[in-house]
Amino acid sequence: MKNHLSALIIVLLFIIFSLFILINSRYNVVSDVITPVKIQILTNDKRSIKTETLCINDTEAFSLYNDDIFIKEYTKSLNLSKSDIIGLGYLATDYSQKLLQNKKISVKYTGKVTKDCKYADIKLDGMDYSAILANSGYAVNKGKVLNDEKFKNNLNNARKLNLVILNHHSNKYHTLDCPYGIIAHDSIIIPLKQLPSDAIPCKFCHESKNIKKNNVSEFTILQPKTVLSSGNIKMYFTDFTKVLKPNSNCTTGVCKEIVNLINSSNESIDIAIYGYDNNPAITDALRKARERGVIIRYVYDSSFDENENHYKDNAIITELSSAYRNDKTNSKTATNIIMHNKFIIFDQKIVLTGSMNISKAGLSDFIELDRRDFFK
Repeated sequence: MKNHLSALIIVLLFIIFSLFILINSRYNVVSDVITPVKIQILTNDKRSIKTETLCINDTEAFSLYNDDIFIKEYTKSLNLSKSDIIGLGYLATDYSQKLLQNKKISVKYTGKVTKDCKYADIKLDGMDYSAILANSGYAVNKGKVLNDEKFKNNLNNARKLNLVILNHHSNKYHTLDCPYGIIAHDSIIIPLKQLPSDAIPCKFCHESKNIKKNNVSEFTILQPKTVLSSGNIKMYFTDFTKVLKPNSNCTTGVCKEIVNLINSSNESIDIAIYGYDNNPAITDALRKARERGVIIRYVYDSSFDENENHYKDNAIITELSSAYRNDKTNSKTATNIIMHNKFIIFDQKIVLTGSMNISKAGLSDFIELDRRDFFK
């Protein structure tokens, strides 16, 4: 009798466990909320847990990543400024994160797939998420908001935020329409009152404005150091708030330092970089170095398709080099992987390296994807 009872208990436990697994398999956990209509979920492919990006089907909403078409449509139809839309996007993203982050949802795929995500309808606690979003005052459709009363309240709250763009690299903060703030890569949008106490106002967008932070008026613009040195190591930072267009003038500290190192070389200059974007001052310095007997060696990237090469001026350095080669190969198994080295060795004693490309953008302090520049 005891054996039968034990067996029955084991069977019941197995059934309960199976039902638990079955019920939970119908749900996915939201691992990240990118925008109110674009999320990441955890999926289980029987081998490992992975993430999958979903776009909410047939739903639009304000977000921090609204494209130019969206902004143009709703600035006109709702008489909003671009700053209004960004403020609404800030609140909408915060609303969706609190609603969905780490929550279990049920997913019904529509079959539509793009390179960015799979489209789906999702439910939270049995309720359609699109309907929840529509009722929040953050969802829109064809130039109209889906809950006018809540939208007006959201807009009023958005305008009270006093949002700014904080660039973590330079520790400068910008107005929402500042061109330097918009292109900043390592940046976040936050309320002015949440700025670090040592944050510096961008000179370009704040120069003639009375900026208040923590209820204190600030008129003095401080500039960060662009060169740090410990003796054996010197590090250069570029200031992305002064140059509106890339150029080849070689007026920045890092460009002048490269020219100085070339001019100071007596034996060899070994260059391994992604590619060369002609800079007259650097080209002239390399030419003079060769004339005085300095050996120049050059390694650079070359696309398998010549039409796709980003740098067209590699020939300038190859003609001055005693030895050079690119990363092309005749191997049938080789893949076209970018040769992305960025270093120059002078007289086998001094190394210049970092993440900046030798380009009109990088050498002129114009914005690039990377934020750290050369140090030696």
